[in-house]
Amino acid sequence: MQPIMTIPRKQIFYSVSVMILFLILIVRFFYLQIYKQAQYFKVSERNRIREVAIEPTRGLIIDKNGEVLVDNHPSYSAYAIPFEVNKSDSVLDLAGKILDMKATEIRSIIKRERTGI
Repeated sequence: MQPIMTIPRKQIFYSVSVMILFLILIVRFFYLQIYKQAQYFKVSERNRIREVAIEPTRGLIIDKNGEVLVDNHPSYSAYAIPFEVNKSDSVLDLAGKILDMKATEIRSIIKRERTGI
């Protein structure tokens, strides 16, 4: 008769403990990824605030005779994130009013710059 191999109780205890921990992790991942997905998606959409640094205007540079050597002229840039702009036409309409352009013109510029043509 051959001796029956027995697994030590400690090894069984640790194996079961690890399985339970992984099961808890899997259940928690399911809960967050599937069940609460809509809630966290809304939170992430509201979390798209971007800080934009606005450079201060510099003063004029004047020579010893009082003549202006360097003057400041503001220049503005408009940036668009295609995913956010293409969601609704109201964004393009508002940008068109601000930039004094038609929404179709803005859309064509975004499409052209996006494709790199």
